[in-house]
Amino acid sequence: MKSILLLFIAVFVLLFNGSLSAQSKKELRIQNEKLSMEHFLLQAKFDSAKVAGVFLQEQLDAKTTEAEKFERQLLMLEADFISYFDTTKIDSVLKDKAIAWNDTLVHDQEKMLDLEEQFVNTIVDGEEISVIKDQYKKYIAFLYKTEIKYKEMAPFDTKDTFRKALLDLLKAFISAAEEEYAEMVMIYSKETEDLTDADYDRWAVITSNADKKEQLANDLFLLKQRIFAAEYHFKLKD
Repeated sequence: MKSILLLFIAVFVLLFNGSLSAQSKKELRIQNEKLSMEHFLLQAKFDSAKVAGVFLQEQLDAKTTEAEKFERQLLMLEADFISYFDTTKIDSVLKDKAIAWNDTLVHDQEKMLDLEEQFVNTIVDGEEISVIKDQYKKYIAFLYKTEIKYKEMAPFDTKDTFRKALLDLLKAFISAAEEEYAEMVMIYSKETEDLTDADYDRWAVITSNADKKEQLANDLFLLKQRIFAAEYHFKLKD
């Protein structure tokens, strides 16, 4: 009688556990399906936001390009207008001072471009990373030093066109050095076997960004230089 009771209890427990296990599996399956659906919806939202972000960035880039072109055109018109219609007589002493001022700014601009070229060449020539970093430090130190120099320097005249133009130029080149060039050095510091496709893609992007940033700034600087030269009636060297 005792053995029959034990057998009955064993069968009851087995059946109960089997029912509980089936119920648990069903709940887990429902929960898993729910999580899968939530993941699908989140991924869909992320993809949609990503597409929207790319679209907005393209629109912004297009508007920025239009604004840059418009600014160039305005500066060119201003330079041409001054050249053709400004008949103000300039004292020869003041004219010589303007030429000397122009030469001072151009000297520092050319020095900046020379140091940048030396830095870039260390990468192109495949120099050791220590050499590249050293040249980068020299380049960016010159940028900082020159920016401070012209911020503290007195304006040449009340318009202060040319000094501000050089400061804008320095600001753009400092931005490229701190962002794009710093990232280049970081990527170049990696071992060859550690480089990924993303690194190579990123390299192309930051190179393009640096070129665009600096090209625009240099174009605007040269146009403002034309305006300064026209205001003081001297010709720029080709």
